[in-house]
Amino acid sequence: MPSISYSAITEACTVHVKQSALAGFMADEDWSSKATFVADIPETTFVPAASTDTAQPRYYDLMGRPVRQDYKGLKISDQGKVSIVW
Repeated sequence: MPSISYSAITEACTVHVKQSALAGFMADEDWSSKATFVADIPETTFVPAASTDTAQPRYYDLMGRPVRQDYKGLKISDQGKVSIVW
């Protein structure tokens, strides 16, 4: 899974988050002193378009590992659809 080192975040960084996540970052001493946080990501859930295929899709994470349908995070189906669920 792609990641970024905590040490790579500096005071010069602007981190874009959902409004619902902002309070958590600001309450954390380490994070709140590391960067500027902007709550400008919409509070929506991505809903993929309905498929005409009757087969249950298989889902994978960014590393290509199989995940369950109720997996929270970014998942890619074998039908080429990307879902983000938080």
